[in-house]
Amino acid sequence: MDTKIDFKNTKGFRLVIKWGEKKIDLGNIEFKTDGSLIFVSKFHSDKSIEPTIEFGISRFKDNQFHSHVPEKKYSIDDGFHISLHPKSQKMHFRRHFPGEILYERSLNWFPVAQPFNLLYFYTLPLDLCKESPKTETFITPVDQSYKDSLVLKIDIFPRDTKEHFPYDNSIYVMGYCPNYLVRVSVMLAKQRTAALLYWPESSELEL
Repeated sequence: MDTKIDFKNTKGFRLVIKWGEKKIDLGNIEFKTDGSLIFVSKFHSDKSIEPTIEFGISRFKDNQFHSHVPEKKYSIDDGFHISLHPKSQKMHFRRHFPGEILYERSLNWFPVAQPFNLLYFYTLPLDLCKESPKTETFITPVDQSYKDSLVLKIDIFPRDTKEHFPYDNSIYVMGYCPNYLVRVSVMLAKQRTAALLYWPESSELEL
């Protein structure tokens, strides 16, 4: 897994992997004209995949997340997304607009002066994922003998960054929107997990 794919000045891109002969839709990235960024996880926007979403706090230790007892539980309904907004300097986790905001993170991120991690996203184990009709934009192969979850790391970089220091053994996609760069790194989680979204609670900007 050492592929690099670029998308320069687009409105966004869909994340689709090819696992054997099966195409799996992971979600999509959208760039908005006001500089906002939206990430939609397929697993958190399709109630036929996950009928509910659990919400709580987890600890990161020994390179793994350790879940605590969920604090709240929500029906998927029309789905959820994470959005990053330059004007308000906020990150939102919310139901699709105009739905309620479930979590708000304040961070002084725009204009982007340093690289930082926005979120981690773990997929369902690949052998449990549904076939997707989506084929556009980004398809990259994952060895069919690997059946566990994937982990995606979404990082933000200044627009003029020359060196991105990719993670070892990753497929990474660079999205070039007018104001900054978005890197989505896809790696083998080497564990079987639920579909999980994680982000830092603090206002710190760091990879």
